[in-house]
Amino acid sequence: MHAQENLAPGETVEVPLYLAMELMDRNVAGVKLPAYLGARARINALADAAGVDLRSASPYYFEVGATVAPAIRTASRTELVPALKSVLCQRYLKIMDVACNSHEQDESDFTDRLTVVERRAFAAGFDRAREVLRWKQRGLARVESVRPEAKRVRRFVA
Repeated sequence: MHAQENLAPGETVEVPLYLAMELMDRNVAGVKLPAYLGARARINALADAAGVDLRSASPYYFEVGATVAPAIRTASRTELVPALKSVLCQRYLKIMDVACNSHEQDESDFTDRLTVVERRAFAAGFDRAREVLRWKQRGLARVESVRPEAKRVRRFVA
């Protein structure tokens, strides 16, 4: 396509998320949900949240969903945010269970399937569990509170 040619009205073009959101804010273009956030994918994720490999869909699954949700102008908008919250909460329980109970095990198979925000949560839980273990063995004078990075998990689906 040459630089002088314009897109036809209604034509679909894939662009980076930041650009799509900027174009939508200027009322130049609309935003369409990625397939991995569509109705069928949401139903699968809700059915077995802990077993679905969301990272293969997108390493930033929850961040993209939270960013795109306000821009959607279809019925999916009202269903997307509650679905993201539910999936993240179900997965978070499993993540914290594995993080807190695997201090001497290799969990790389488990963490390979986690999204970026879930890996941060896993790392925070693993670090806190290790500190508690050291504290119980009298290796620490006190246990530190959770770092601010781990609190970001809540912000993405608020």
